[in-house]
Amino acid sequence: MSGAILYDGETAKARPVAVRLVGGRLEISAEDGHVVAEWPLESLVRPAHAAAHAGELRVGLKRSQALLVIADEELIAALLAAAPQLAPPRRTFGGLLLKTSVFSFLSGALFAAVFYGMPLVAGPVVKIIPYSAEERFGADMAEVYSRIPACEGPRAEAGLAALDRLVARLTPPDWDHPIVLRVIRNREVNAFALPGGHLIATEGLLAFVEDGDELAGVLAHELGHVTRRHVMVNLVQQMGVLVLVDSLTGGSAGASGAVVQMAVTYVGLRYTRHLEEEADREGIANLLRADIDPSGIARLFDRLEKKAAEQRAKEAQEAGREPSEQKRPSAIDDLLSTHPYGGDRALIAREAAKGRTDYKPALTADEFKAVKAICPPRNRRPPSPPSEGDGKDENPGYNLPPRAREVEVIRL
Repeated sequence: MSGAILYDGETAKARPVAVRLVGGRLEISAEDGHVVAEWPLESLVRPAHAAAHAGELRVGLKRSQALLVIADEELIAALLAAAPQLAPPRRTFGGLLLKTSVFSFLSGALFAAVFYGMPLVAGPVVKIIPYSAEERFGADMAEVYSRIPACEGPRAEAGLAALDRLVARLTPPDWDHPIVLRVIRNREVNAFALPGGHLIATEGLLAFVEDGDELAGVLAHELGHVTRRHVMVNLVQQMGVLVLVDSLTGGSAGASGAVVQMAVTYVGLRYTRHLEEEADREGIANLLRADIDPSGIARLFDRLEKKAAEQRAKEAQEAGREPSEQKRPSAIDDLLSTHPYGGDRALIAREAAKGRTDYKPALTADEFKAVKAICPPRNRRPPSPPSEGDGKDENPGYNLPPRAREVEVIRL
């Protein structure tokens, strides 16, 4: 066995492990000798965002953010022979010509953006941006969101595993990139995508859904945004040249940190109607392919509308007005206003569900129960008066960046 370092993709902790090639898989063992993971050779990938130092090989796994760093020369040689996809790309004249063509295309796109507007050229520009650049961009943005506490730990493992299985079931079979879902501590009913296959859901969403089909509808729609690369399209539309330069230079222009911080504030902006309709179609296709009833998302729409009406009435009553005279929109109205989906989208989902009787539940009863238990109730306590301490927030990181607060789930 050879020594290596394993990053599990969930935390930044480096874990010393022993690695060996066994048949068609890579066997990873803890220091005490027990096997912690077995990675099939055909599922190994060379992470584009994880540059290796001289003398080491960094290995990733499809549909995972885990990373293995190997420094043993013999093992590296054997692994490259057994899994040639891990070998670094060769620099060729054709590759140089391709890069030159890409640069010329993007230069032309920038020129066109000046005269016609970035929104009109964002789609074609994103298609030519390497997905490896999007993965790097998304990894940097996910690092920012990692400051928000996650729902994790032994009690959450069963539910998180059920969500991972559901995401894998919904992911198109021809999508050959990792999808990583993280559940964060935030009470807003929210779910959204980051570049590079990162999905974020809130504890508020898990608390609000009433069955697995509703949750599947949300995740299927978000996967539509991921596989159609809508997040990058939206960022290019909003940030234009900044995203292009960062993608072209790999963040080496010195502005990457600032670009990422700015991009985080744009994640929650509403998509264009065209992008939303495209994600709707992709989401329904994802559900039907997985044999999951699309009418689940329609039920979610109905309950959101009903809850919005109830909240308007409650707030109007407290203010001594009729609901029709309500001047300040309710909290859910604020969320619904980020995208005027209306009842037509629920109708489309219901129509798509007709004609089949072989649907299978998105989650079993036990799985759904485990999902609902991912984020245990927090201990409620009255706010403490300001102290003369170090001024640190007593409850840091629980809020989403301002524009990310606009609920993506409501936009479905």
